[in-house]
Amino acid sequence: MTARTPLFIVGIQRSGTSLVREVLRNHPLIALTHAETNLLPALARKLERTKPLHTQSDFSQISRWTRRFPYFRHLESKEIEFTNEAWFGACERLDAAGIFEAMARLDAGEVSETHRVWGDKSPAYRTELPLLARLFPGAHVLHVIRDVRDVCLSAQRAWGAHPLRTAQTWANDIEACRADSAELGDGHYLEVHYEALLHNPKHEFSTICQFLDLEFSQDMLNLSNPVDPLGQTANAQEIVTHNRDHWKEAFSSDTRAQIENIAGTAMNTCGYPLEFGEAKAAPLSPAHLGALRVRDGLYLLNHRRSRWGLLSALQRTAHAAFQ
Repeated sequence: MTARTPLFIVGIQRSGTSLVREVLRNHPLIALTHAETNLLPALARKLERTKPLHTQSDFSQISRWTRRFPYFRHLESKEIEFTNEAWFGACERLDAAGIFEAMARLDAGEVSETHRVWGDKSPAYRTELPLLARLFPGAHVLHVIRDVRDVCLSAQRAWGAHPLRTAQTWANDIEACRADSAELGDGHYLEVHYEALLHNPKHEFSTICQFLDLEFSQDMLNLSNPVDPLGQTANAQEIVTHNRDHWKEAFSSDTRAQIENIAGTAMNTCGYPLEFGEAKAAPLSPAHLGALRVRDGLYLLNHRRSRWGLLSALQRTAHAAFQ
């Protein structure tokens, strides 16, 4: 039977979702996209405003619109491409779920009769669980969680993100993701902690395989490609077991206290130890958060400009920086 079970790997950026994807891609029964799609919500909204699609001509209009998303530039950078004809031919139905699934399968490569799971790693879908449940009944969601302090540090080092905004996003989105997980149904949502993956990868990935009703193989842990071009583990081709707790030396006590003040309640529920007393949640004011959002957008734009040029940076940042 061709793979029918969709898997979505989500989490706050810089939480270890790329590592999870690369390990799971080593499983012979799992076919995952090579790049983050990050376009499903927009595609679903677009099709809700469009008359039903019936013909290849109808589909071509949507595919032209979809190909403007940064996802397709990521595919080009990985030398992955597929024609509109191939995409149309792979669609079992011309709705958002059918078009997205066909796209993901083409990205993942030839999804054969032996594959049982197909999927995508797009961290931003952590806030889209009701949509995933509606479009893909029976979908599995794997939520990767990492200590907020290391997330803040990694995002700051990767593209200059302000730690306090990252902390607020971490707290808000983890709580929302957990609340929305009920939409998926029992047995379709699993949380895995990045620190546990580093400490005992065999145990944690065995648990993930059990979640997907698959057998674990030790060979999954042998990475053949670099996991992440940024951060402390840039270009590493193995699980870097010591990649944790860097915040203890990198952040001042004042910064650590501010992060904990914002995200303490969520830290407590996730099992992360607190330094400064009882758990609390003192969110940033809307004005402060808005100012940091603009600031982070400018930093991200500058980071992308240095990598891809101004025009491409503007296009990519328009899709990502001000979410």
